[in-house]
Amino acid sequence: METIEEGPFGGEGGDSWEYLPPMDRGITRIIIRYDGEVIRSIKFGSVDADRRRYVYSDAFGDEV
Repeated sequence: METIEEGPFGGEGGDSWEYLPPMDRGITRIIIRYDGEVIRSIKFGSVDADRRRYVYSDAFGDEV
């Protein structure tokens, strides 16, 4: 999957983020890294467009 946007956070150290294009069913991911290590992967988007159900998950894939 190709990253379509990325950049650093405004703080110290190696914080960065990536915005990835929509995956299956319109789910989008934002990956947050610190010193090159993924510390958070946030998925969001509609998994059922008719019902407008939105899913937010943390790096471990748990719904939050």
